[in-house]
Amino acid sequence: MKKLENDLKLSQITDDVMFENVMKDKPTCKMLIEAILPDLHISRLEVHTQRRIKDNRKNHSSILDVWVKDDQGRQYDLEMQLGKKDAMDLRARYYLSRLDTESLHTGENYEDLKAAYVIFICGFNPKGLGLKEYDFVYQCKQASSLALDTKTEIIYLNSKGIKGEVSRGIQDLFKMMNNQVPEQTQFTDQIKKRMIAYSETPEWRDHVMYVDALVDEAAKKSIQKIIKQFRSEGRDDQSTLDFLINIYGDQYSEADLKKFIEEAK
Repeated sequence: MKKLENDLKLSQITDDVMFENVMKDKPTCKMLIEAILPDLHISRLEVHTQRRIKDNRKNHSSILDVWVKDDQGRQYDLEMQLGKKDAMDLRARYYLSRLDTESLHTGENYEDLKAAYVIFICGFNPKGLGLKEYDFVYQCKQASSLALDTKTEIIYLNSKGIKGEVSRGIQDLFKMMNNQVPEQTQFTDQIKKRMIAYSETPEWRDHVMYVDALVDEAAKKSIQKIIKQFRSEGRDDQSTLDFLINIYGDQYSEADLKKFIEEAK
């Protein structure tokens, strides 16, 4: 099934609010990080959502979707990125620098800096190569096998990827993001369990109503634009209605679409 309970879709894991609340559960968050970075061994971690990081200077502050710190002091920023945004690489760079402000304290040496990872989980192909995973570190231009030991990494996961390998857990997460049924594992069962639990809260219902209202308003503006364009081209109301039914028939009834056309006169 592609739906859970209360008409909740698997793909709603891509909603920022849902993702953050699923990740608040430490065992679930731990399983996700270990699926992304299987060579790491994590005993304990602390999880913060919508964490604002700002140093004492008058600098731009950053709000991290899911900020995680494990028992060895390593830090992780998990960002669910459904749509492509400008300057994502520069955002990742800035987020990484913000993690460093949380890592090194007064009196400590540079050797005390712990590993830091910025991870974007994307619902699109961020670099156009079709890879399921893109890992970026500081490498030498003259000798690509030579890399700086900064203990940092920027990772882009691509749920639309068709090339390369990722762990079973990440492949199952990709399936959920694409509203496909994943394998039944402890990881996927835990994600679904957390999604169902959060979907039953007033906070989630209010969020869904707010998002639906935004989508409805955007759709109405698009419909009005289409009607205006078709009229300027001399098309009759029936051809306009047929077109709108084809595009918006799942969202609005035929009577609603006729009303939009009438109101635009």
